[in-house]
Amino acid sequence: MAEWSKVPSEKIQAIVDGSGDAATVAWAQRGEGSLATLSDPALAIAAAVALGNVAALQSVTSPKDLKKAAGTALHRLRSSGVKVQAAAAPVAFKLVGVEALPPSRAFVSLPMKEGEVEFLLTATDEEGSCALAVIAGGADGVVEVNHAHMQRSDMRNTWKQAESHGLKEVPFTTGLHYVERILGPRNDSNYRHFLGHVPHGVQIAAKLVDPLSKLAVVDENPEKVGLDWSVPPGLWDASLVNTVMEEMVGESSDNLTDNNFYDRVVERIASRLWDPKRKPDWLRHLNLLREVFLLHGRVLSAKQVEEFVVALENGADPGTFLPVVNSVKMALLDEVMAKFNQGGEFGKEEDFGDEDYDGAEDLANLEAAQQRLQDMEVRHATEIAEREAHIAELTARRDAVEAELAELNATAEIPPVAEEGAH
Repeated sequence: MAEWSKVPSEKIQAIVDGSGDAATVAWAQRGEGSLATLSDPALAIAAAVALGNVAALQSVTSPKDLKKAAGTALHRLRSSGVKVQAAAAPVAFKLVGVEALPPSRAFVSLPMKEGEVEFLLTATDEEGSCALAVIAGGADGVVEVNHAHMQRSDMRNTWKQAESHGLKEVPFTTGLHYVERILGPRNDSNYRHFLGHVPHGVQIAAKLVDPLSKLAVVDENPEKVGLDWSVPPGLWDASLVNTVMEEMVGESSDNLTDNNFYDRVVERIASRLWDPKRKPDWLRHLNLLREVFLLHGRVLSAKQVEEFVVALENGADPGTFLPVVNSVKMALLDEVMAKFNQGGEFGKEEDFGDEDYDGAEDLANLEAAQQRLQDMEVRHATEIAEREAHIAELTARRDAVEAELAELNATAEIPPVAEEGAH
């Protein structure tokens, strides 16, 4: 056997990030399988050292040369400051019919129309199974985080539900890599609890993994690129919608009867939404969207996001980009629909506080304004219907997940955590 200390670093990295030989990755990261049966035991030992996987190295009891090499590796870890406890004495009997632990799995959605991304991770150890659901996006970078204990049969149902909702399975270290990027700096209690079920070596591998090292590519229709995602309103001040509507109606009541009023509102909002102080937040979320598109094989969409990122980094105003305009249009449509649902009409005194407003004098203008908004609603009927259907789908998915998590927590084998951050 070759000396493990002389294995090239690029080979070690492939095992650490999970892109190398599957059997070697399983042994080095999780201690699964037998070192003696691997094609390159030296590589496996070197990767286990890089990951600090003491348990895997201590499990090597034969043949003599591998046991000696593993012992040397353990000495190296001990010398570097890693705590290496004496291995437990082997038991004198074997259990028959012990069920293997279910694999850890990770799923990720395509970016939703609002620019949000959903992650679902599951992990199982001797204490039980745990699921972590994360929705990334919004002004704070995170919309929602939940974790739940579950029985193994429930976890399998959760996997099927994720797949039925269009979430794509990715390597567990890849999913954990992104969740760590999103939640790691936040010290989130749900995430800390979930990590208690994930081996330390796997956590290290997730931080080192290159999620984009091996990707499949699918065909994409160039005409549809850019139409299925937008920048989350949380990255810009959504109150601009109502503010600009008030300004433009206040400037002239003729605005509401102008055929280009809707487009002019969108243009004015887009021209004022950029706050340079939020640039790091924009770049963080856009880079996440780009990588998620790549995970799904959506290369053209990823390229469009990348071009957007480059333009932002070079000082461009984002208000001219289609994903931003899409976001403004959806927010504006929400505002218009809300006004009609509340029985309001843009331009009335109670809406905009116009002290000089004379209802009798401008009745004709108000009727024309209402007709203008109704015409605008018809003009964008297809866009509104698609958005409502998408929201309904997301709401149903959220409700289903919340109901399932509540049921799982109620029937969990492990009691809930008593204190914040405790495990």
